[in-house]
Amino acid sequence: MYNQHWLEDVRKALRMELHEIKMMAELADLLPDCVTRMQVIDKIAEEAREAAFWNDILICYDGTYGPEYYKADNKQE
Repeated sequence: MYNQHWLEDVRKALRMELHEIKMMAELADLLPDCVTRMQVIDKIAEEAREAAFWNDILICYDGTYGPEYYKADNKQE
């Protein structure tokens, strides 16, 4: 039960990071100059790394993807 609550918090953190990325991408699209746009893009990259962190935790703990998932994926390549 505790584990499910903790994972829901991780999912919420991931959703928040993805929402921030979406909002910043929309902002970058509206900016008139390249320098400011690049600053926002750099921030998007930072947020994407944070989102990847939360996603990695979910991959490890939510039970959806086990070791066999990755072995099967590598065989297809």
